[in-house]
Formats: sequence, C-alpha cells, structure tokens
Amino acid sequence: MSRLAPLSVGLAAATGGFSVDPSNRQLSRAFYNSVFSGTENIDTGWGGTSHPTCDSGTTTQAFKDVVVARANYFRAMAGVPASMTLNDTWSEKAQDAALMFSANNSLSHSPPPEWLCYTAEGAEAAGKSNISWGNHGSVAVFSQMQDNGAGNSAAGHRRWLLNPWANQLGTGDIPPGDQAAANSIWIIQNYDPTNPPRPTTRDYFVAWPPPGHVPYQLVFPRWSFSYPDADFTNASVTMTKNGANLPTTTEPLASWVGENTIVWYPSGSDPVAGVADFKPLNGDEVYGVNIENVLIDGNPIEFNYSVMLIDPSIPGNSEEKPIITGAESVTTGLPSTYSITPMSFAVDHGMTACSATQLDYANNAEAGMTGLVDGTSPGYSATISSVGANGSTAFHLSIISPPNPTPGSPDYIELAETFVPSSGSLFKFKTKLGLSLDSQVARAQISVDDGENWTTVWEQQGQEGVTDNAFINRSVSLAAYENKPIRFRFTYGIPKGISSWSWYSSGSSAYGLLLDDIEITLATKIENCSTTSLGTSTSFDFTPPAAGFFALYSTAYAWTGYSGVANSDMFFLESTTIPDTDNDGIVDPSDAFIDNPAAAVDTDGDGMPDEFLPACDLTCQSNSGLVLDADDDNDGVPDTVDPDPLNAGVYPSQWFAILNLILEID
Repeated sequence: MSRLAPLSVGLAAATGGFSVDPSNRQLSRAFYNSVFSGTENIDTGWGGTSHPTCDSGTTTQAFKDVVVARANYFRAMAGVPASMTLNDTWSEKAQDAALMFSANNSLSHSPPPEWLCYTAEGAEAAGKSNISWGNHGSVAVFSQMQDNGAGNSAAGHRRWLLNPWANQLGTGDIPPGDQAAANSIWIIQNYDPTNPPRPTTRDYFVAWPPPGHVPYQLVFPRWSFSYPDADFTNASVTMTKNGANLPTTTEPLASWVGENTIVWYPSGSDPVAGVADFKPLNGDEVYGVNIENVLIDGNPIEFNYSVMLIDPSIPGNSEEKPIITGAESVTTGLPSTYSITPMSFAVDHGMTACSATQLDYANNAEAGMTGLVDGTSPGYSATISSVGANGSTAFHLSIISPPNPTPGSPDYIELAETFVPSSGSLFKFKTKLGLSLDSQVARAQISVDDGENWTTVWEQQGQEGVTDNAFINRSVSLAAYENKPIRFRFTYGIPKGISSWSWYSSGSSAYGLLLDDIEITLATKIENCSTTSLGTSTSFDFTPPAAGFFALYSTAYAWTGYSGVANSDMFFLESTTIPDTDNDGIVDPSDAFIDNPAAAVDTDGDGMPDEFLPACDLTCQSNSGLVLDADDDNDGVPDTVDPDPLNAGVYPSQWFAILNLILEID
C-alpha cells in the first residue's frame, strides 16, 4: 500500500512553522499521530568511532531536523512560536558536549578539563544546553519535557524548550552501542524580557500540559504554569479529575530559568521516577486546574483552565473525514470523475487507487515468512519447526540481546498486505506464551495509517514461572475498521515508558511467543496502490487499467511533510470491458461491422462502409468482402459532388436554387 509520500523531514518546511488548536480534539489527535510520531525512529547516521579516539563524529541532517521538529511540536501544542531553526555552529559544539557525557558516563553543565574527550567548545555547549544521558535525539526532547528526577523539580529543561523567546537550537547526539547514549540541546540563549515585545503566545501564559485536548502519553507527573514576571510566592494550585478533587503537591519555586513558573504534581504520580498513569480508561478525562493568588504587577490574579486527556489512537465521535462520490460501475480504459468533500483544515488531499480482491486470508506458517515482514532481531529465526499448533511450523517472537532491548522497539512480524474489513470481519490467530517476565509483553496490533501508528487489539503480559500449556484461540472483531485500509502485526518486547526492566533472552521455543494459524475473514485485500496529490482540487479522474474490482480512498493532510490527518472510507467500484469482437480497436457499440476488422462506420446504415479503417491495407480491403458506399448519406447525390456527403439534407440542386434566388433579387 502506498500513501501520499510525505516530504522529507529534512526539509525546512517540515521542521517547524507548525500550528495546532488543541481545543479541536481531532487536530490534537492527528498532530500527535502525524508530527510527533513522524519524529521517531530516525537513524542517526553517526560518524563517530569510539571514545579512545575522542571522535565526536556527526549525525545526519535528517536526524538533526527531527530534533528540531520534535521541539517545535511541543511548542505548537503549548501555544508558543513553533518555528525554531537549527543552528549549525551550536550543533557542532553540542556534539562535542554529548561525546564528553557519553565517554565519562556523567552529566555536567560545567565539565572539568580532566574529563575524557574534553574540549572548550563542548564545555561551552554544556553550559548552554539541556543535557541528557541514556537517550538522544527526539527521545531526549521527550525526556527533557518530562523532566523527572530529584534534581528537576523546577522543570527547567521544559521551561527552556517552551521559552517563547527561543528561536533556534543546536543538537549533539551520541547513539547507544559500545558507548552510552547522550544528548546536548543548546537551547539557552540571551534575550531581554524587559525589552518588549514578547513573542505572541496563544494564551499568554505557557502551561504544560496545555489547555485543550492532550494525548495522555505526553502528560507527565510534573505540571507547570509560566507567566512573565509573575510572583508565585503565595500562589496555590488545586485540581479536579472529572469533577472530583485531586490533591496536589507544589514543588519549590525557582526563578533562574526562563519565565517565572510554578510546578506541581497531582496525587498518585511520582515526579522523581517519572511514573504516572494518565491513560483514560473510559473515554476522555477532564482535569481542571485552578491557580489562585498569582501576583501580576502587584495584583492577585486567578487562572482556571481544563486539560482533556485523550487516547490518540481512538477517534472522536464527530471527526471530519473526506467523502468520495462517483460511479460504482465504470468502463475499462475510460476516465471517470470522482469528487471529494474536503476537510476544513487540510492543506492537501491525496487520492489513492488500488486493485481489490475479496478473500479470506489464512497463514499457518508452513510457507515460512512468505508474504510477511520480518522485524525480528538477529540471533534467532522468526519461524521455528516442530512446535506448530496444527502443522509442523509456528512463528516465533523473542528477545535476543546484547546489548539491551529498547522499550517501545519490539521484535515483530508484520503482514505485508493491506486489508479492508467488512462489518463481519474477524482477526483470528493462535498464541502460546512461553517463559517471559512481566516487562515482556506480546501484542497483536492494527494500523490505519500504513504503519505510522499502531493500536493494540490484543495483548498478554509475561509472568515469571507461568507459561501457556497449549495454543490458545484468539479472535478480534474488525467491525470498527469497516471500509478502512489496515495493516496487521504481532510484537513481543518491552513497552515504551518502562523505566526499569528485566528479560529472558533466548531463541529457544520455550521462551517468548509462539504464533500460528493467522486468519482474516470476509475482508478485501488491496494492492498495486498509487497515490497522487490533489492539492486544493476537490475532484479527480480515475481510469481503470483493466476489468475487475478497484478501491479508492482520499487522505487529508494538515501539516506539510507528515502523514495524513484522516482517510475517507474505502470506495469500491467495478470496471467492465466493452467488447471488441473483431479486435479492430473499435468497441462493438461504436462499430457498424463488429465481425469485420476492415471498417467501422456506416452513416446511412445500408451495409456499405463509409471508409476503410487506416490499418486495413489493400489486401485487407480485398479480403473484407466490403464495397465502399458511393453515397454515404443516401441522399441520391454521389459523394464526389455532394458538398456535405454525410448530411442528407443538403445536395447540389438546393445550392443552385439558392444561388438563382440571390441573382433574381439583385
């Protein structure tokens, strides 16, 4: 399946300039699923070697760009200018700082000269950067927004990232490997808050999480509220969750970073470990925030706002989506015009056309990985023999390391095809979970955006000492995905967000997940898809290349360079071929001689052709048995003297009569 190709994230248009209104649930959800998700899992292309040589290397432009884009994502959500650009000079120095942190397994804003791989440039960057050890790239931006840990009660990293005055950054990154991961984001820059104008912000104050709809994955234990020159000394914070009081604890004030800010955390969350379970359980959840007695210019001010926590994998009840209208029965080789109802906030619409085949999919693993994408790590095979549920073979997912499994990056097996379920479709499979610890989780997942994001539809968590004795039948209804193109995969690994974990590492069938007898019933497989951009147009032409079934869908895009906001429902059509019995290139309804390839036109219907077809040479004409019609319009006037040989209403005698009349008048 092919969607409208996004612009390279390395393009400046895709790193910033974002705008989003979190009061619109669909836009907030889509912004997370497209821009936030689009700034993950980018290879560093790191050019360094090892710590003994102190070669800090560099990362690719695309990798640096996603760091900028991730920072601008958070800024757009917070309502501050989201057009920060990359400063190459800062990045070069920040790369030296990141190498120092990695080489010394430590962090410091003032690294001493005796540190391994010390450079003055790196030390300068360390003093002007948000710094991270153990992560890098866009993940470091996420971690700095989270700002957990005992020494981060002021949420200083977040305050620098969301500082309205910030307009550029530099990034230095060392990926994990034989060396520890590390990051330095040069974000601290000089500005004069006493010299207006302050850059325009959406709410004037800057809060995280911000008012409006916020994906729960981005809501951290520490909440913050910034206001320029505000005095929070006697301010108090109260919260509610779905109308019920929620106790809070306020962190010590710190005025040395960015704009003045108050930081607190709600009951049930741990700001040191960074642990908080904000996932909504029964629909969106509303958190009310009330901040009283904030002194601004000596006057006490009260602030009230609401944060709606959403699961971005779950659509709202009234989301906009494109709607396709047009003919369901078309002719092969002839264009048919289709229209779409555009989405109000789309900057572009794409149209995708695919061939379609109705089928019941079944895979019992006996053909190995044919038709599947192997996302398993080296060290074991994705198929294993003598352990199948029915046949001899089953699929196998495990964890093989060193050096260390990465949370949120599981081993997986993905179906290569894309399917469109009907209301009665089922996703069926058999599983057998072997030796696993509680940090190891097996999942079946579905993607509605061509693998950009995945929704878990079944999962089983490991439990030490507990295994399945036999394969277990699983069945998932696909009714919620009716008429939508979806992908399927199975994963096994450590979920994202886990701060500490342990795992069994083995390629033996006794460990991990065994999987067999995968089925998808009453569905349509789509393939050979091609996508074109419609721009601002609301219509498109589709010419079926052959007889058969086809599927069309439209995708709306709200941010240039990233995946779509929403897909239309699938529009199915059938193409039939008009017969051409004599294979002369003229279809039968337009051919007066359907059994004779020599001719096709007989204006007066007398069985004699007006002319021979261009492809019919003298031999063809002689063998056709046809004689050309000397009077094509059958008006009694031979074509050789008829001024309009295909119109029986005009002939020479009429012209002479008209000419005589004109002469008489003169």
